[in-house]
Amino acid sequence: MFCANQDKIGPVGLIHIDAHCDVNEHMNNCAIAHGTVFRRALEDGCLDAKRVVQIGLRGSGHSVEDYAWPMSQVLFVTSLFCFASYSVTR
Repeated sequence: MFCANQDKIGPVGLIHIDAHCDVNEHMNNCAIAHGTVFRRALEDGCLDAKRVVQIGLRGSGHSVEDYAWPMSQVLFVTSLFCFASYSVTR
């Protein structure tokens, strides 16, 4: 989906609201899986890492290293807890 118009418009930005990053290298020894989609899109140049925001992450991160790769790609990554503190209240 991200790469469909890559030749015409180039890499796209993305606002991703989910509990998981979906930037795993592999899932169950598979390079193409539901948890690897954004990593493949970034590697293929379909996403512009400087325009990717991942909000609400709360799962699959067992250590700081689990978020090291997305953050090294210049993605803006925030947990659900941190995002809640950005919320506008009445």
